Amino acid sequence: MLAYSVFTHLEPEVQFAWLGELRCVLAPRGLLLASIHGPLAASGSFPDPPRGRLSSLFGRGRAPSVLKDGFFDAGEDAALAGIAPEGYYRGSFQTPEWTRREWSRFFQILEIREGGMNSHQDLVVLERR
Repeated sequence: MLAYSVFTHLEPEVQFAWLGELRCVLAPRGLLLASIHGPLAASGSFPDPPRGRLSSLFGRGRAPSVLKDGFFDAGEDAALAGIAPEGYYRGSFQTPEWTRREWSRFFQILEIREGGMNSHQDLVVLERR
């Protein structure tokens, strides 16, 4: 099963509802490939202000400050205005750590590959237990 650019637009409670439903319809040992906006996408959308030269060298690869709590809701995305219910379609960003902790309640997480979907979104490979 493939969910490309679905979870990238959902707040946590709605993600959990989707994960629960997908778990119900996926066969045991079935795979779900899902994409998320991880640190790579967040860095492109919400870059931290430039810092000193040395800190910029050593700060590479770390999540931007908007992801300090593991999940960042950037607010409503108007791309589906008039189609999706008001407030439903969001801009959502999450760390691999947050994803592992929260999504592992529904699936076994086999891998999270940064930039694995179109070199922008992270690919999450999940298996139904």
